[in-house]
Amino acid sequence: MSKAGIPQNDAESIAGKIDHWPRFVEQLTQDLKLAAVCLVALTVFRAILIGIFYNQISPDSGGDDLLLTLLNGMRFDLRVTAVVVSPSLVLSLACLFVDAAGMARRVRWITLSLFLVVTIIIAVIDIGYFGEYHDQFNHWILGMLYDDLGAVIQTAWKEYPIIWGAIGLVVTAVVLVYGAGRWVMRRATKPGLLERITQAQVVRVFALALILVCYVCAMRGSITNRPVQQKDAAVTRDTFLNRTVVNPYTALRYAIKDYLHLTSATGLDVFLPDGDIRAAARLVAGDDRTIRTIDDALRHIAAGPKGTPPRHIFLLIMESYDAWPTLEQYESLGLTENIKQLGSDGILVRAFVPGSTGTMVSFAPIITGLADPGVMTNYQPSSRKPYASSIAQIFKRLGYETNVFYSGYPSWQRIGDFCIDQGFDHVYSGADMGSWVHTNEWGVDDEDLLDYAVEKLDDDRPSFNIILTTTFHPPYDIDVYKKGFPLREMPASLREKFAGTNISLTELGHLWYSDQCIGRFAKQVTGKFTDPIIAATGDHWSRRFIGARPTLYERSSVPLMLYGPSVLDNVQRPEVMVGSHLDIVPTLIELIAPQGFEYHAIGQDMLVSRNDPLGFSRVRVIGPDFIMDTDGQHRIKPIPGRALPSPRPNRDDLLRRHAAVQALAWWRIMRGTELPDAPKSTGDATVSSPAR
Repeated sequence: MSKAGIPQNDAESIAGKIDHWPRFVEQLTQDLKLAAVCLVALTVFRAILIGIFYNQISPDSGGDDLLLTLLNGMRFDLRVTAVVVSPSLVLSLACLFVDAAGMARRVRWITLSLFLVVTIIIAVIDIGYFGEYHDQFNHWILGMLYDDLGAVIQTAWKEYPIIWGAIGLVVTAVVLVYGAGRWVMRRATKPGLLERITQAQVVRVFALALILVCYVCAMRGSITNRPVQQKDAAVTRDTFLNRTVVNPYTALRYAIKDYLHLTSATGLDVFLPDGDIRAAARLVAGDDRTIRTIDDALRHIAAGPKGTPPRHIFLLIMESYDAWPTLEQYESLGLTENIKQLGSDGILVRAFVPGSTGTMVSFAPIITGLADPGVMTNYQPSSRKPYASSIAQIFKRLGYETNVFYSGYPSWQRIGDFCIDQGFDHVYSGADMGSWVHTNEWGVDDEDLLDYAVEKLDDDRPSFNIILTTTFHPPYDIDVYKKGFPLREMPASLREKFAGTNISLTELGHLWYSDQCIGRFAKQVTGKFTDPIIAATGDHWSRRFIGARPTLYERSSVPLMLYGPSVLDNVQRPEVMVGSHLDIVPTLIELIAPQGFEYHAIGQDMLVSRNDPLGFSRVRVIGPDFIMDTDGQHRIKPIPGRALPSPRPNRDDLLRRHAAVQALAWWRIMRGTELPDAPKSTGDATVSSPAR
């Protein structure tokens, strides 16, 4: 027995456990250094990101905004840090009871090495992504997962110094892992401060409790009653700085989380927190009709042709064809002279937005007549047969042969199968155009695609044709100067603004080339076909601008041009035309369809005057004199040449209408056309104001 009356073996056991504390403290010290490395690495990346794109910072932002961005970013960084440190921290705690120090050191070394290597790689990718999309990883990244990986790799190979970049990444990773690893893993030769101040048992208990509290707070990124959330990134009035608050890991997690939520059974609540899809259907319908299905809400009755119905319809969807080059302040560039001239002879709509933010997610709304709710419509099971609003089915009922001409290859995002599933008679792709044409990894040049379409068709049978181009897209490998591009230097009026741009003269030359092809195509079509009409628009904005801080309109809009002398000459135009991709098909149908013809569409006829015309994109709402973002701070800005109306548009009402359009599309794609049973108290109540 010991002097205190405790059996000798028990006393030794207790003493042994107490002696384990220095071992635990040593491992904990290394965990704290690992955490410091993680925090510093993520903060340095944020500073580098801001430094690279500093010219996008608003002139109104000051040092306090920058400091707030960095400090708030640490809240998100702490969550990542806590996850990274968790494995070795668990083993450090185990050192209180067993000798797990060796295992803790090995796990810590592996964790540190993996974190630094992966962070370097993901940071480089994120910087490139930010340069292209003006944001960190977001919903667009998931669209890239469905893209042509081979084409993406080939484009990157041509656009960037991949070999030198890879060498730089390897060298950087080795230096950082070696340097940080030596510091983190360095073992103390004498008791440290933490060990000295935790000699008393009560202090040790308090220290363990404090470690637990700090860990929980780090995992939550907060010391308040709720963890840090995605909305907490918007801490300043500067959109650019707000987009740098989260780190790449958090941005990617949010993107995946949002997509999985959208495609889940509960995805409707993204648009309608109350889940009232019937109210949304009534809002979109805008009248007192009886609504039992989604298709009931989308039903239209044609008023009858406005003039000579077109015999041949060509809908050109031009790669990245922006509206901003058509504005007066960019006239000296001479990039879009053909589309402006055709629009002057016909119709040019500038208050116009694309269906979504990328090619396929904008193409699908045009094909299906349904908005893009962010669920990759072309991959959903319901898209294997035509929707009631599908464009091909409607035009086939009107007696038109339906064709798609795509400069790329039909396997890309299953575009070929998708078009056939939606009812098109024929899909022609770059693979059909022979080896004689110039191609890159994305397809054939615009002029070859358009020539092929003209040659393939004849005048015997009415035709509806969609033509999707790819030229104004990396790797920008056309010799535009050989094609006649005249711009050798930036005009003096734009030189200062161009200094902060993310586009080169050669890239601008590809936009000019696309415009030249549109002009040439219009001459071919009007010379060969009877009563043709050409509708031309961009698939999405290009994400390339003159200047580092484009306006909301400049980075959101595409034009819509309608040209057909024999078709449009006697058609009355409304004073104001506003719309989106969703409105193209109803506008064309109402030029052709006999009175009483029934069809389905979310969009509206833009050639009919409306009291409150609006255009709905995935992330924008546009009106006659304003544009609003729906994916950020819901800012309402004027469109060029117009002043904001007084009183200003009601932001909540615009968001409600936008959500209704998105919700109907989500339900139709994910659930079908049948609506849930209406509550007995509401029945089929109606709304007095139309949604459009």
